[in-house]
Amino acid sequence: MMTPNSVSNKGQTGASEVIFMGSLKPANATRENGTVTDFSDVESILSLIPEFSPLEEDAGAYFIPDPAAIDIPLSELISTRMRHDGVRNAANFMLLAAGGEKDKRKPISVSKRADGKWDVLDGNSTVAVARASRWHSIPCKQTT
Repeated sequence: MMTPNSVSNKGQTGASEVIFMGSLKPANATRENGTVTDFSDVESILSLIPEFSPLEEDAGAYFIPDPAAIDIPLSELISTRMRHDGVRNAANFMLLAAGGEKDKRKPISVSKRADGKWDVLDGNSTVAVARASRWHSIPCKQTT
C-alpha cells in the first residue's frame, strides 16, 4: 500500500499506520460544511486520496462476520454523506484490520429506498474505499 506520497510508521500502540499526504481537494464534488455531498463515482473518490492503492475484495479481512448481513452490489448503494478525512481514515483502518492490527468493522448499515436502492446510514467512507478499490459488493445490514 505504500506509495511515494505516503509514509508508514509505528503509532503509540506499536501498530502500523499509513498516513496519506498531499492535496485532498475533491474533484467533481460539492462541499457543504466540510462534507462532500455529491459523491458517487470512483474518480471523485480517488481525487480525495490520490495516493490510494486498491484493497483486495475480501470482506472477511475487513468485516466482522454477521449471519444477518447480505452482500449488496455497490451500484445499489447511495452514499448519504462523505468526508475526505473519513475516506482516508477508512482506508487506513481497513488496511490495519486486514493485517490484524485493528478490530474489523461491523457490516455497513443500510436502509431500503422506495426505488429499490439502499441509503448508506453508517459506513459511507468504507463504501467509498470499496468503490475506489473497484469492489463489486460489500456486506450490509438493513436497519429498520
